[in-house]
Parts: sequence; C-alpha cells; structure tokens
Amino acid sequence: ADPPLAADVPRLDVLFPTISQHVRSKISKDVQLLTLVDEAVRLMFGSRVTSCKSAKDRTAMSVTYEAVCSLSRNHALVSGGVQNALSALRSHGVRPLNCKKNTGSSKYAFNGFQIKILPKEYTPPIGSYGGKIT
Repeated sequence: ADPPLAADVPRLDVLFPTISQHVRSKISKDVQLLTLVDEAVRLMFGSRVTSCKSAKDRTAMSVTYEAVCSLSRNHALVSGGVQNALSALRSHGVRPLNCKKNTGSSKYAFNGFQIKILPKEYTPPIGSYGGKIT
C-alpha cells in the first residue's frame, strides 16, 4: 500500500493534549513522554534523535523501546510480545554489536545500582549487562 500523504490528524489531536499533560506533570524519567513525542513526530513525517551522554547504553534502551512500541502500534503482538521483542533486540540485535565496537564488550556497561534506578522500560535482559564501563 502507498504511504499516507497526510498526517493522522485525529491521532495527533489526542496525542498533543496528552503530551502537554506529561510536560506539565514534570515526572522524572518520563519514558511515556518520550514515546508519545516519538509517535507524534513520526505521524507528522518528521525525524528526531535520541542520545544519552555517551550515546551507548541508555540510548540503546531508549531506541529499542521506541522501536518495539512502534512495532506494537502497527502490528498485532501476542501476549508477552513486547517484552520478547525487547529482549531479542537488546540481546541479539545491532545494539550489542554497537557495544562491542565501542567498548570491546558486547554487554551493556550498567552496574547493579544503575539497573535498579533505570525505568522498567529501559531495563536490559539479565546477562546482557555488566560490560566495561567507559
């Protein structure tokens, strides 16, 4: 099918007030705000960038989460599909290869304390972290 030529205005009419509420709420580490903005930008055929301080581990968690949210919105995922897709991308996708290229280890450089304070949406699969911290 041909791609749509106009933004999904009804969906944007729902997203904008929701985004505004999230901004006003000043929630720390508001993953949902980032996900809503990602969806809005995509609906308007825009582009955006996600990057943490060193553009590695937290960035990997964010972009894989947003990719799976997009997958979930656009395709029917079975029960548990979101978590399975996240685990697969974070364990076997291009992100571990990116870690290997940047640090020499295919594991994310999170330590136990960092894992505890990450938003649940950004928690990597067990066994995929504990690599070299750079």
